[in-house]
Amino acid sequence: MNKGILGVVILLAAVPAVGQTSFYKCKDQWGQPVFSQRPCGDNAVKGAVSGPQTLGAQAGGGEPSEQPSAQPSAPGASGDTWDRIAADREIRSAEREINRAENRIDALHRERDRKVAALTRRSGYANNNLAGAQLKESLATEMRAINEQYRDKIEREERRLDRLREQIDRVRDAAQ
Repeated sequence: MNKGILGVVILLAAVPAVGQTSFYKCKDQWGQPVFSQRPCGDNAVKGAVSGPQTLGAQAGGGEPSEQPSAQPSAPGASGDTWDRIAADREIRSAEREINRAENRIDALHRERDRKVAALTRRSGYANNNLAGAQLKESLATEMRAINEQYRDKIEREERRLDRLREQIDRVRDAAQ
């Protein structure tokens, strides 16, 4: 229920109001406040939120109202706070991506090592003759190919890690 109330309050605060908007505040069966555009019970208390004045709102040519206006931001939060929140969110997202990339690199190392180990075991079966020598040469070529393939994949992930770390540094520098 509190999330619903918070959502209504945020929605009311996020929508730029023109002129004045009225609302009703009541208490639900659990004693929690409920806000509505229509009277929500016998104990409804009417309230109003005044929005920013525009030229159209000053039809009478009078001065803008001195009443407080609703702003599209959370109570007590300035633009800098929202910028820091966005920067923190971007940093956390990049850190999660770094963690995933590091896990992929570890998995690639394990997969490469498993394939090379399987080829090494096969080379143990090679006979000590020309056919065995050809088999060992073939397996060695295959091992080199596997190492190159995984080296490329690992280097790609490491470049991605570098870009993510640079992104974090840029965001941190901009936030300060």
